[in-house]
Amino acid sequence: MNVDPFSILTKRISFRSLGLLALLAAYIAFSLFLFFQWVNPSLDGQTDQRIAADSTIYIYFADSIREGQDNPYVLAALYTFPNTLWAPVLLALVLKSNFAIVVADYVMFFAAFLLLKKGFSFSAGAFIGLLLLNPTTTISLLSVNKEIIDMLAISMFLYSRRTHRSGVLFASLIAGSRKSI
Repeated sequence: MNVDPFSILTKRISFRSLGLLALLAAYIAFSLFLFFQWVNPSLDGQTDQRIAADSTIYIYFADSIREGQDNPYVLAALYTFPNTLWAPVLLALVLKSNFAIVVADYVMFFAAFLLLKKGFSFSAGAFIGLLLLNPTTTISLLSVNKEIIDMLAISMFLYSRRTHRSGVLFASLIAGSRKSI
């Protein structure tokens, strides 16, 4: 695939696209405000609020593993195969920072959107607008969770089925092959 940087820079941008980008930038700014004011203090234990309930469990599990504690509760919860805890705990273990997790969540969100956009024809503005108006999506973007990972796995699966790419299909099945505990 050959990409010409000049063609990207000279591509016309419609007012509708600029409007969508402005709304998206406003949403991201607002969500980051929410993150720094309420979600991050909640995850760090600075407040008694429990905004992202499962996220505190994933972070606790990751911290327990990182510190080398042999907590039987953590080990028993992570022991089964396949497991819904592995992906979010691994994310919290590797990234070590709540803000880094937010950035990774946004990357997964936009990757899922781009995969869907490449594979299917739909209104990007309406899709993103409706998705971001959902409070579950907002909290999923601001904390470690399995929903945003599931969104990426589902979009990878749909994209792979549409484009007949077996590598992407395999990756989506690995990412989505978890059972509920």
